[in-house]
Amino acid sequence: MKDVKNLFSLEGKTALLTGGWGGFGLQCLRALAESGARTYIASRNITELKKAADDFCQRGFDVRAMQFDQGDEASIMKLRDDVVKDAGTIDILVNNAVARVMKKGWDDTAEAFDLSMHINATGLFVLTRAVG
Repeated sequence: MKDVKNLFSLEGKTALLTGGWGGFGLQCLRALAESGARTYIASRNITELKKAADDFCQRGFDVRAMQFDQGDEASIMKLRDDVVKDAGTIDILVNNAVARVMKKGWDDTAEAFDLSMHINATGLFVLTRAVG
């Protein structure tokens, strides 16, 4: 019988986590890294990602920061290709990135809604399809 640590081990697995530096993203990053996955974190804010990756690497985890824009299909495909080139595969996708472009709620414009849907729905679909 396997012990609990080995039952939930992600040793030898590669994870791609988008939106890896916000509150929920950091919790996902911690779970993936502490479970043994080589973890790639990706978002537009490479500065914050590098800080998070450096912090986890200093604690002995394999975390790498990559920049991408979920609203840009070419950026999504480049992210997938770069991770696969470096790691050989992507075993786990945590599609956590989100853009909060609608700041006025019901009073926001249709253009803001379109942009939100393009990034948060279409972008999520494109990345999921690309990795799947």
